[in-house]
Amino acid sequence: MSVDESTSAQEFNYIEAIPLAHNLLFFYWGRHPQHASIDMRLGGGAFVVYEGEEAVMIDCMNLAGHGQYVRDFMTREHGIERFTLVNTHWHEDHIAENHVYSDCTIIAHTMTRRLMAENRSSLELGSPGVPPFPVVLPTVCFSGRLDIWCGSTLIELHEFAIHEHGHICACLPGQKTLLAADMLEDPVWFFSFEVASAQTQIEEYQRMAAMDIEHIYTVHGDVDTQRHGGYSKDFIHANAAYLQRMINAAVDGSLDKKSAEEMISQELAAHTLHWWEAYREVHELNKKTVRGYLKK
Repeated sequence: MSVDESTSAQEFNYIEAIPLAHNLLFFYWGRHPQHASIDMRLGGGAFVVYEGEEAVMIDCMNLAGHGQYVRDFMTREHGIERFTLVNTHWHEDHIAENHVYSDCTIIAHTMTRRLMAENRSSLELGSPGVPPFPVVLPTVCFSGRLDIWCGSTLIELHEFAIHEHGHICACLPGQKTLLAADMLEDPVWFFSFEVASAQTQIEEYQRMAAMDIEHIYTVHGDVDTQRHGGYSKDFIHANAAYLQRMINAAVDGSLDKKSAEEMISQELAAHTLHWWEAYREVHELNKKTVRGYLKK
């Protein structure tokens, strides 16, 4: 399933390599409102930290060929010879091209490896807009925290009980930068209460906000914000507030009376969050998730 360099460059020229810092790139696959894949509709990408001949890729994109495109680009444009891949969690838009990095160290939380193995059959069937792909499991696993290095750049991998079991983010403390993956989304994020209660996830956001960070980047967000220094800690508070408001609205009976935009109106007005119509679908799914959670 590998894609050679010329085919990769031709087929995936919609992917943009956006410099975020001297050693950090965001490979953005853009927003495609008519695409069958929800992640292509929402928009997203992956991050690469690099120094010298080494690179650490944080997630490996969504469609067949995406991860190969990034590897080819980094080899061609930056002379990278050694790659390490980090899977932040097991969802397909973060692991779809693990096989491209099967000759490299692949790092993930212990739960990510377990869930990939348990869901191998369904993952390898593909999903709407995402062709089948081979599941290649992580080779180095941990829980809690793991520190790795890319040259002289320290990358801290932190586990948080938000969005999915075993979800990790990457922190570059020397640059006060957080790569949040799917724990933070703009304008709203996907709820899951199997990983932890609503209150626990709100407390986890508080723990995240206590980190010494100034620049926050996310897989699914507003690309113009990412181009210009990323999000501030207000982004963390906005995601936590959306969860709390959804719970409150379900309790007081106003959940169906308020649109997604009304739920986050303060943050939209302050330009902390930015509306994108494809996220209406996420909001509707979250309403169902909240109702199910409160019935238990």
